[in-house]
Amino acid sequence: MSDRTSSGTDPDRNSQAAQRAYARSLRLLGELIDGPPPVEELLDHLLAVALAAAPRLTAASVTALDEDGSLMTAASTDEAAAVVDRHEYEAEEGPCFAAIVTGEEILIEDVRTDSRWPGFNAQAAECGFACAGGLPLRTDGETLGALNLFGARPGDLDADTLGTLRRLVPPLSAALHRARAARRYQRLLDDAGRTE
Repeated sequence: MSDRTSSGTDPDRNSQAAQRAYARSLRLLGELIDGPPPVEELLDHLLAVALAAAPRLTAASVTALDEDGSLMTAASTDEAAAVVDRHEYEAEEGPCFAAIVTGEEILIEDVRTDSRWPGFNAQAAECGFACAGGLPLRTDGETLGALNLFGARPGDLDADTLGTLRRLVPPLSAALHRARAARRYQRLLDDAGRTE
């Protein structure tokens, strides 16, 4: 008589497969407990990838749009980009701000000749940037922020550079979505704590 069960399967093989599945589940559970890296760290890594992948890119930053409409720089490759970002938030002008409002890519090929946002252009030039752009970061039809791009020379944000940087839009959008979900969760916890 065969040592196989009536279903035609090998009990030892089933047991080994179950043990492997169990081990994989425990590894995944460990990863979930450890959690992914903090959103700020993830954004910093993605911006580092942007600089490495697009050599003509001088600086980049990520603007996050909170549910209350406030804007903040969630990550930046350097202080000059953050300075330009703050000007945009205060003046409500510039490619990042326009990308968030319109949900469309906005590009300034040369800050010296662009006439749309004179204040922004002057601030960008003062910080050493000759061109700038904003790529909206969206999830499920909702704009969560923008990827802000800066070049040292007019035309540095050419089609090849933008094509490369567009590949970072989905993971950046997902990171901002995760950050917003975490803030919502924390607010729920805070509200629950106040009602006890």
